[in-house]
Order: sequence, then structure tokens, then C-alpha cells
Amino acid sequence: MHKTSILRDELVSAYQPYVEKGITNPFDIFGKDALTTKLAELDSAYHEAQSEIAKTLTPTDRVLLEIDQTTVFFDAGFTDVDLLEEIALEWLANVLWDAQDLQDQDLINRVKNKIQEVQSRIVEIDPTYKIADIDDIDT
Repeated sequence: MHKTSILRDELVSAYQPYVEKGITNPFDIFGKDALTTKLAELDSAYHEAQSEIAKTLTPTDRVLLEIDQTTVFFDAGFTDVDLLEEIALEWLANVLWDAQDLQDQDLINRVKNKIQEVQSRIVEIDPTYKIADIDDIDT
């Protein structure tokens, strides 16, 4: 298991108490208490480790790492519809573009499935949300 996988799991777990308190968007987490300071340090360590390991990975593995990075807030359980839409239609759309550049259909399908998963969560939160056609996402 890569160091980033361990850090990612810790980071997702560190965000979850905020979700349980009703915070729907990680960018609404403020404060200088010990918990938020630890969260900021963990987030920074995760991104630094990810940047370092990305240098050693194949292009395909870098895309898989990008999927992990772009879905931390989703996996932590945040429910802000605007944030989730940004994750699906911007962040993961960029990852989809990278996968398409590699012409790796399995990887492309994996990213599309993750986009669908995020959009499905949005519909659970807001049943009036119209799911974007993945093939129409501007990549």
C-alpha cells in the first residue's frame, strides 16, 4: 500500500467528524483548534506525498492517483451539491481527459463510473438535479 493510500484514508477519516456535525462543504471548516490544525497538516502531508509519488508512476497509475485525490471530499461524505457537481463535472472531467489521452478504455470507464457515482449522490440530496450526460462533458 502506498503512503498516499494510508494518508488518504486518514484524511477522509479526519474530515468525517465535520460531516457528522452537519458541515456540508470542507471549505466551511474554519478555526485554529487542534482538530482543524491536525486536519490542515494531514491534508498538506497527503498532497506532498502524492506529488512525490506521482513522479515515479506510470501515466495510468497517475490517473488512478488523480481519481483518489479528486474524490477525497466525496468519500468523506460532504453533501454540498455545488461541491459535488464541481467534483464530478470539473475535477473528474479533467481526470477523464487524462484517461482519454491515454486511450485506456478501462481507465476511461473507471472515471466515468466515478462521475456517475458522484452525480447519483447529488440526486439523492437533490432529486431535481439533472444528471449530465458523461459523453457531453467538455473534456
